[in-house]
Amino acid sequence: MIIPKTKTKNFNLHEIIRRVDTFDLNNIGIAYIAMGYMQRLRDELSTHFGKDVSLKIVSGYRELEYNRSLKSPDSSYHIWRYKDGQAIWAIDFRPIGVSTADVYEYLAKKNPFNGELYYHSKYNFIHIAPNGIVSKKPWIV
Repeated sequence: MIIPKTKTKNFNLHEIIRRVDTFDLNNIGIAYIAMGYMQRLRDELSTHFGKDVSLKIVSGYRELEYNRSLKSPDSSYHIWRYKDGQAIWAIDFRPIGVSTADVYEYLAKKNPFNGELYYHSKYNFIHIAPNGIVSKKPWIV
């Protein structure tokens, strides 16, 4: 399968799509949305912290079988889809150059979106799902 190598200043499609060969091209629009969102987030964090803050994508789009192998539910926001005209997606990331806890604290206070936000302290990453249904306020696991 050919996926365009379109990119933003710091992100490309291959970073946020786990396996290109199984990517559902119906979700290509979501990939562009997610990539643009992550670029804006990186730019905002760099401005806020006064230095370049790189974001390492830990997990973006997952195909259903891989998601199940992680014991994650089929309703996971990592299985990108459209629902009622909204793009449903999630990305897990780790900041480089600033502590993950500091970035999480900033995002939790700022509340840049109404979706899901949590800090997974054991594995040191932040999970975001901008259009996710919030089961509770930002939290730490």
